Amino acid sequence: QRSVMSDDRLRFWVVAVPTVGGSVSRTLKSLDVATSMLGLSVNNELRVPRLSVGTLDTLMTLSDTIAKVDEQTEAIVKKIGNQYIDSLSEESQSNQGTARSKPRLLVDNASPAAFVRKFEWDRARYPLGAPLDLLTDSISTVALKYGEDLRSLTHKFTETKANLAALNRKENGSLAVRPLHLIVGPHDLVEGEYIESTIVIVPANREKEFLDTYENLESEYEDPENEPKPNPFTSHGITCKAVVPGSALRLHGDKESVAFRVVLMRKYANKFKEPAKVKRYLCREYHYDETEIASAATSKFQTEKECDYLWRNLVRWCSTAYSEVFKAWIHIKVIRVFVEAVLRFGLPINFTAATLEVKPQKEERLRAALGKIYADLSTTATSQKGDDVDYSGIGSDFYPYVYLKIDI
Repeated sequence: QRSVMSDDRLRFWVVAVPTVGGSVSRTLKSLDVATSMLGLSVNNELRVPRLSVGTLDTLMTLSDTIAKVDEQTEAIVKKIGNQYIDSLSEESQSNQGTARSKPRLLVDNASPAAFVRKFEWDRARYPLGAPLDLLTDSISTVALKYGEDLRSLTHKFTETKANLAALNRKENGSLAVRPLHLIVGPHDLVEGEYIESTIVIVPANREKEFLDTYENLESEYEDPENEPKPNPFTSHGITCKAVVPGSALRLHGDKESVAFRVVLMRKYANKFKEPAKVKRYLCREYHYDETEIASAATSKFQTEKECDYLWRNLVRWCSTAYSEVFKAWIHIKVIRVFVEAVLRFGLPINFTAATLEVKPQKEERLRAALGKIYADLSTTATSQKGDDVDYSGIGSDFYPYVYLKIDI
């Protein structure tokens, strides 16, 4: 029974070497002696099926293509996984009082690491006799489709979440932008044929100044040039002021500003509003409308409901998609191992592959151990290279064995 490392943030090395004496178990045993028995890794056989070889030219072309597909598919796996984690993090932030363990992403009801350890080729989905280039194209197409769906779902959710955030910012923002129905009641306004109400937003530190001067602000009003002078509104020979005396009603206040209702003579409203603007008081027009208020509340409720639905749908989709794309990715890895092993070690097919779970801080020692046990393969691979074509991957980062990595 092989020991199992923690499944959080694992790195697997995939290694393929010629089978020693035609015995897979003997080959794996010698690998274990050099690595796992020294505490450098935890090893498991990677069962690579006998896939369709095709021609040497096909394998050489596929070797380049599949490396790109591998990288592309891994990126999609990571994006889906990250989106899942980000989505659950949003839930935990909005429910800080509840402590719940976060569900983990699974692959066929097992952890991603367990799937890699016990990998079995999906013969129903990927027939062994199918040409490798067609298999690769098929897997790539599926992965890319999931990538497109992820972009579409996240865009829609992000857009709806941004709309909801904008509504919340307005409702909890400064009085300059906050919807007035949240602070003004139907009985706070005074409206009539000759009078109207305006909502004045005043800096909190100037509240007393405003209350002391608002009735006489019109004295600072200057008529625009060439503006026809209206006949004054008079009653019993007394000129009427723009502001109804004593009409300032404090509606709401916070650290930044205070909202007042002020009643104005409709005809002379500008004689108050213009000086108020100069004084940096903000006059906001508002007319209480129950239909409009109900419509705004319904709109926000629907946005909240849609945002919640899109979030739940995205989490569910990520859970399913991660499993599907992860399986596709590991199948790509296996095809890649097969192609590289055939190009490296030739025909007939005679190689053994294994996954090595790398122990933290021991990668250099593990690399050295593999280099020592398979040193003879380096000479063999070099001597087999009788022309200018690099069949075995000799070049940058060359190792005498086939080497790939899987980061979970």
